[in-house]
Amino acid sequence: MSKLQKKLMALSEFDRKRSDRIIESRVANIVEDIVNDVPVATGKLQDGVDSYKEVNGTVIEAIAISENEDYGAALEKSGKKPLRVGPDGKSRKPAKIPFFYPNIQKGEKLLIEDFENEIKRVLK
Repeated sequence: MSKLQKKLMALSEFDRKRSDRIIESRVANIVEDIVNDVPVATGKLQDGVDSYKEVNGTVIEAIAISENEDYGAALEKSGKKPLRVGPDGKSRKPAKIPFFYPNIQKGEKLLIEDFENEIKRVLK
């Protein structure tokens, strides 16, 4: 019974601060994955990938506004395979489309795993 009480106490100390650190770390990874996959022509869309905290959670966005529309959203839905500038600044390779939501979904799964692993660690 005392072992169970210790584990419950340890779990109750799994506070907001620790949760926020896990979320912030995973969000940073998601943003990095999106930046790595986003098509690069002018770099505006790549520069427009960012995250910020709101009262109800964290927002991740990829924004590049053209005159008529949100280029990032239009490109994500287009299914087109635009070319992406390679690391050497010259070579071109097909970009990953969609680039945004697959990374969000992958990050979501990994975030759940992060929490599960941390809870298991706390309960050891």
